[in-house]
Amino acid sequence: PRHMTEHSTLNATAATLSQSAHGALNALDNNRNAPTGDIVRTRLHTAQVAGAAVALEVRLAGGAGFLATSPTARRHREAAFLPIQTPTENQLLLELR
Repeated sequence: PRHMTEHSTLNATAATLSQSAHGALNALDNNRNAPTGDIVRTRLHTAQVAGAAVALEVRLAGGAGFLATSPTARRHREAAFLPIQTPTENQLLLELR
């Protein structure tokens, strides 16, 4: 089914993002300069993946996912906040230019 393919793709992307984040943190821990562009791209991509993951969850949960008290609805609200969290998505995109 389509949702299984989406889940596998999101899982693989999350693993790649985790590796990118760990690489940047290791550079910082070793007093080296972490590549700013890599950090910014990881942050942007993480917000996109979170949005896609919660969109899949909402579809799978159906109507129950929209109940204000459901964990799915909470994750949906949190994922919607990520692009506008400081630094915003637009600020990060400007940083990459």
